[in-house]
This record gives sequence, structure tokens and C-alpha cells, in this order.
Amino acid sequence: MPLPNLEGWIIKLKWNVRYTALMRQTDAGERQAKSIAEDRKSLPVDDWRDQLFIAVAENGGLIFVGETRSQRTTQHPQYLNEGGYSKDGGKIGHTQPRRVAEMLVAARVGDKTGVTVGDAVGYAIPFEDCPSPKTVINYMMDGMFLRDFMTKHDLAGYTAMIFDEAHKRRYLN
Repeated sequence: MPLPNLEGWIIKLKWNVRYTALMRQTDAGERQAKSIAEDRKSLPVDDWRDQLFIAVAENGGLIFVGETRSQRTTQHPQYLNEGGYSKDGGKIGHTQPRRVAEMLVAARVGDKTGVTVGDAVGYAIPFEDCPSPKTVINYMMDGMFLRDFMTKHDLAGYTAMIFDEAHKRRYLN
């Protein structure tokens, strides 16, 4: 049985791969060119920004429930920072059970806000602390949060704490 002629199909496939790669580069360039404000306005979580401040002021503590990729992890700490929760040397803490997630989130927030990780945005994972005295948003693993709490016996330096992925906790429940 003769093999079918796939030459045209292979060329078309190569073209599609190149076209897709080119479109990804263009999309990335366009996304980078967008201002931070425009980028934020397009996020679903931005619609709830004002309600976040009201709810925190009225209740002191909140439970956020949202789908994956709804930007809770990156946006809520920034909103709290912009809302004045890091005034006078206060910090906004964010915990998560996964080490790589904290590093990547800190890098993403630093990139989006135009700051270097370790400056206004930091992270703390086992064997690697990357906050500074200027850090206002600190992403950390659960164990690092517990270490801070146990050594300092209070959280006076934090004006807000976000416990992300709370449903995956073992010892904080």
C-alpha cells in the first residue's frame, strides 16, 4: 500500500507552528505594552476592589473564594498595599503551601509593579529569605510564617495576612 503524500501537510504544519509562535510573541509584546492600570481593569477581581476595602474595614478578617487564575494571589495584596495597609512600615503577608508558587508570584508582582524582588516585594521559603526592610508585600510558605510567629511571638509587623490555598492546610486549620 503506498504511503500518502504528506509533504503539503507538513509544510502547512510548520507554517502553523511558526505563525503560532509569532502570534505569541506579538501577544506578549502587546501585553507588556499595556499599562498596569489597563491590565488591572481587565481582571475579574478588579470589579471587587472597593468591596474588598469595605469588607476588611467592617469585618477585620475575610475568606476569599474564587476560581484558579482569578488573580486573588497577585491582586489582593497589591490592593491592600494601595489602600494604605502597609503605611508606617507595616507589611502585607501572604502564605501558600508551595515553595515555587511564592517565588513565581513575587517575581510576577515585582514585574507588574516595576520593582525588584527583594525590595518592595519579597518572598521567604526554606533556606532562602528575600525580603528587605523596604518590603511591603511578603510572600512566604506556611512554615516560614510559623517560624516568624514562633520567634517573634506576635505579628506586629504585619498589618494584613492572606492565607492562600487554605483548603490545603494541615496544621493551620
